[in-house]
Amino acid sequence: MLFRSLKAGLQRPGAVGAWFDTLEPAAFTFPPHAAVHAAVMSAGGATAGAALSERGWVDAVLTACPDDAARGLVTALVTERGVCPASEAGLLSLYPERAQAA
Repeated sequence: MLFRSLKAGLQRPGAVGAWFDTLEPAAFTFPPHAAVHAAVMSAGGATAGAALSERGWVDAVLTACPDDAARGLVTALVTERGVCPASEAGLLSLYPERAQAA
């Protein structure tokens, strides 16, 4: 669950920002996850990320990461199927194998 929480906070800060920002740091017991959570919060929290462009938000979090391992995890979380517009066409762009069937 916490892995998906990080992914949501990075990919959809506008949708989950207020909820994400209430997560306690102690909940992230796996050190790489804790480092990414700390970077998100250092970048202003997911609520602040909602006010930035997608690229601006990711750059802010990457800048706040303590090391390359955390930056690598952020990159992996952001690019796992990617970010798309909130529409059927946007979702299908992430799942081209389903676009052919539609």
